[in-house]
Amino acid sequence: MAAHPSCTRAGLASRPELARGSLTWSLAALDDDPEYDRLDRLVEVVEQGLTSCTGPSGTLLALDWQHTSYRFAPQCAGGAGQPTWPLSPSAGGNYYIYLSEDFRMGSFGHPREKSLCLCGPEFLAPHPRR
Repeated sequence: MAAHPSCTRAGLASRPELARGSLTWSLAALDDDPEYDRLDRLVEVVEQGLTSCTGPSGTLLALDWQHTSYRFAPQCAGGAGQPTWPLSPSAGGNYYIYLSEDFRMGSFGHPREKSLCLCGPEFLAPHPRR
């Protein structure tokens, strides 16, 4: 399977540990989601997957090429009484990247292509539904 253009431009094709096991989805269906139900579910699933794969004490990098980037513990964000996640898996006009510090998994939201690339075999493996 050839790498999706957004993964190639993001440099994933040159990173064997990331290019191996990457999938890209079109987010065009979200254009017809006036209540943002599908977008909310997408964000929820990606955040759950990243949290699960990061482990109890791991951290993620949240990268935005033109704005502040963050290092954060996903287990300490998004829950009741916790701060929200920085950025969003869905690229809302900016290129957003979540990346584990060891580069084994992550996501890349491409605003112009309206796509989301998820990478890393562990991240893409089936997980029990929460």
